[in-house]
Amino acid sequence: MSRRTLVLLSLLAALTARGETPPDAKVLGRYKQMLERNPGEGTALERLWKAYLDQNQTADLLDEYKAGGSSASELVLGYLLKKAGRNDEALAAFNRAAKLDGKNPLPPLAAARLQSDLGHPRESAEAFERAVALLPADDARLAETLLQLGSAWLAAGDAEKAADAWERTVALNPGDLELHRRLADTYAQNRLTERAIRHLDYLDAHAPPAERALALQQLARIQQGAGNQDAAIAALEKALSLTAPGNWLRAELARSSSGCTSATTARRSWKSAGKNLPPTIRATSARASSSWISTSGSATSKRSAPGSPPPSGSRRKTPTTG
Repeated sequence: MSRRTLVLLSLLAALTARGETPPDAKVLGRYKQMLERNPGEGTALERLWKAYLDQNQTADLLDEYKAGGSSASELVLGYLLKKAGRNDEALAAFNRAAKLDGKNPLPPLAAARLQSDLGHPRESAEAFERAVALLPADDARLAETLLQLGSAWLAAGDAEKAADAWERTVALNPGDLELHRRLADTYAQNRLTERAIRHLDYLDAHAPPAERALALQQLARIQQGAGNQDAAIAALEKALSLTAPGNWLRAELARSSSGCTSATTARRSWKSAGKNLPPTIRATSARASSSWISTSGSATSKRSAPGSPPPSGSRRKTPTTG
């Protein structure tokens, strides 16, 4: 009896003792065919890897794909190496896959996501850029890839490139209200106020009344934070007109409107009184007015406002309209 046969019999005996069934070669073959047609992470890759892992034969599986010589085999190899925790080798495999098929967006997409997982946002963004350049304009993956590209550039510290990527997403889906909301929130959080205002204005013009009220509330907070009290009051008053009496948001809007009005009145009073004061005292008064208004605005902004982006796992509460 050959040594190979003895090894196989010993392996089968061990499996039988543990109550396990060795993987069916035909099943494994189907998984490999599926990966050849659609090389990517998913059920086929998971089950193929587990089958070889359970038999302590992952090295054989990796060697098989190393000898493949095609873009698809290098791509699958990269995913398998990623599962093995060999990330540098996985990136090298994704790069070889890209060289073997320069028109395929899958290798740079795989590299971009792995670079993101490794905490390399700039390298991730650059790989996403290569993938976007290869995706057709009507490809269903393009919008999501552009969102990921924007997030990568933002993580890399380049807010303008992030915004450019996100605006390309809007150009693909100009009527997507949820996308406008997401971008308005993201721009506001990153102090890109002009861009945020454009998307909030779009929501005010096209969203249902309940969502318009939330957009106007957020617009008022941005305008107040920028010192534009009159614009903030106008947005709040417009939002109030869209809510019914007794509504949970109406009370919040009324308080915010009252705070903005008080701050604006105080500022105008200070300016009016300051005209009759000596220059030195006038300057001191102006600083005091600015400090008081700033404190009032910051106190308002620290409250948990209903129009803020909801935390993960929560649902946005929608006001009742009048």
